[in-house]
Amino acid sequence: MSSFSISLSRPHPSHFGIIVAMLMVLGTINRSDAGDRCCVHCGCQQQVTKVCRIVKVDKKITVTCWGAQDEEFLIGDPSTPGQEHCETVCTKDREDKLDDKVCSEPKALKWTSWIPGKCATVFTKTKLMKKTVTKTIPSYKWVIEDVCAQCKAAPPAKDAPVTNSDGSSKKQNEKL
Repeated sequence: MSSFSISLSRPHPSHFGIIVAMLMVLGTINRSDAGDRCCVHCGCQQQVTKVCRIVKVDKKITVTCWGAQDEEFLIGDPSTPGQEHCETVCTKDREDKLDDKVCSEPKALKWTSWIPGKCATVFTKTKLMKKTVTKTIPSYKWVIEDVCAQCKAAPPAKDAPVTNSDGSSKKQNEKL
């Protein structure tokens, strides 16, 4: 059998700031519902009610387009080794006069000169290409507004769509 107990203790001093902040937020919320709201259209404070209105907004749509691009490149015939060379480097009698403080031994530098092939062949490779297009289109969304009786009776905005009796929609400023 397990035992369960609750211990009520004093809140930690660092929690007092959080509690005060929560009480301030709750006080602000209660005050906004107390009736001192004003109309968002004309600013008056007479008998304000909440209504749903449609608002035109710009919406950004991003589309990714994929394509291909051809690119040419060359591959030459194999080269063949030519003459071998040997040169002594790091000597004191060089033309650029090494610093007297640097001590080094002469060193042999060996390399082979290569003879390129007689021709090259052209090849084509296809590269995948990506293009991103962002388009801004008109859209509509519903919002809740606090309005007075006079603004509530006003016609909707000119850009707001109006639904006709047959279900089709047109803008308010277009003729039916």
